[in-house]
Amino acid sequence: MRNGEVEGPARAVRVRAPVGKLRGPPFPEPGRGSARAETRPAKGITSLKDGNHKTGGKHGKGVRVMRLPAYLRGVVGAALVSLLMMFLLSGCGGSTPEAEVKTAVPALGGMGIREAEALLSGEGLSLGSMREEYSDTVPAGLIIRTVPAEGEEVDRGTAVDLVVSGGPEPVTLPDLRGKSEGEAMSILQGLGLQANLQRSYNESVSAGLVCSSDPAPGTSLAKGSVVTLTVSLGSAYVTCPTCRGRGTVTVSETCPECGGSGVCYG
Repeated sequence: MRNGEVEGPARAVRVRAPVGKLRGPPFPEPGRGSARAETRPAKGITSLKDGNHKTGGKHGKGVRVMRLPAYLRGVVGAALVSLLMMFLLSGCGGSTPEAEVKTAVPALGGMGIREAEALLSGEGLSLGSMREEYSDTVPAGLIIRTVPAEGEEVDRGTAVDLVVSGGPEPVTLPDLRGKSEGEAMSILQGLGLQANLQRSYNESVSAGLVCSSDPAPGTSLAKGSVVTLTVSLGSAYVTCPTCRGRGTVTVSETCPECGGSGVCYG
């Protein structure tokens, strides 16, 4: 040593201390199995001592890798599957749900039910409920309108309800007997019925008045139906022109025309 400097290479100096003055267990020497320190993985942690799993540091071998317990791995896996399903069902998976596809309700007015059902099916729609409604313009059994209405945009698979014609609304024929011909005709016209007139003699109903109808009063009829009215011509008997109603030609001779009744059948 010169002026505090060390000359030549440094030498390792091994210091041995008296055994009696060491406290605690002696430091184990490398290579001895009995005193060799071991690294034991904790529960749930796997120790990998493969040279292929180096981290780049000087302790590349024996790197500890965290590994989840089996029950936690199942929970995490289920959560990932649920998130994936939500992603796909929300439309982000690239496909559009069928319920979001719109289609217009076709025109079904004036069609029969079978024809309308086939047309609805072709448009991806279904036949819903049906109800009947009277109509003076649409024949019975044909469709008047739809619910939703024609041309309305709806989801595919929507049920379309039909309103079907029951024909003209029926009316009840009133009692027209004893009414004048003109009055009876006016009543029938107001009800949407047609009249067919006939005339005949009647001994109890005055001439010009209705004595009967066919069908009978109280009958339920569809509008446009024909009602036959019989109008009285009055009594069939007239005053005998020969005896002039006296029944005799002379006081002693019965009238040969009326047989003494004073009236003749017209």
